Parts: sequence; C-alpha cells; structure tokens
Amino acid sequence: IGLVASLGNLNNVDKLGHSISAAFIATLLGIFSGYVLWHPIANKLKRISKQEQEMKLLMVEGLLAISEGLSPSAIEKKLTV
Repeated sequence: IGLVASLGNLNNVDKLGHSISAAFIATLLGIFSGYVLWHPIANKLKRISKQEQEMKLLMVEGLLAISEGLSPSAIEKKLTV
C-alpha cells in the first residue's frame, strides 16, 4: 500500500523519496514481525494441533478396540505400542 501511495507523488520528487522510504520501512517491519512474532506462534499452533490429532486418534483406536470386545489388558497393550 505504501508503494502505491508513493506512486501518487511522482510529480513531487521530495514527497516521492519520503514515501518510498516509509514504504521500505513498513516492509522491513512486516518481514521482521512475521519472522519474530507470527512464525513462532504458527509453529506452536501446529505442534498443539498435531498433539490433539494424535490424542484423538488414540481415543478412536481405544473405542474401536472396546467395541471389538478386546480385554482391557489387550487394549492397553495395543494403545501403548
């Protein structure tokens, strides 16, 4: 958006330089915040999601084993492997 706004000042060279520098700083801040803030948060959410998927899969396998009529010790052995 900053670069588009700077292109509106093509007739005024003084304003053009300031607009381009502001757009460049905004781009750097966006890249920095992406890598420093949002990327670690996204990785943490992915890790939590994977743990939840594994837990739900374990529960489904346990329920299926119960519905098959397996003994509790067989279910425990199946789920701990």
